[in-house]
Amino acid sequence: MLLDEIGELPFGLQAKLLRVLQESEIRRVGDQKTRRVDARVLAATARDLEAETKAGRFARTSSIGSTSW
Repeated sequence: MLLDEIGELPFGLQAKLLRVLQESEIRRVGDQKTRRVDARVLAATARDLEAETKAGRFARTSSIGSTSW
């Protein structure tokens, strides 16, 4: 999955995406049970994520596994 301009993702969605990536589980809207997922994610942005993190607009934990800052 390609996530272009990840730096534009609202803080709340960053947390939800991180949970999905860490837990490898999703729950469909209206569903009672979770489902396992196996996904690879490539994220890109033109923003300075270090500056965005310091300003509180990007969660540092969202960058777990990133290869470059």
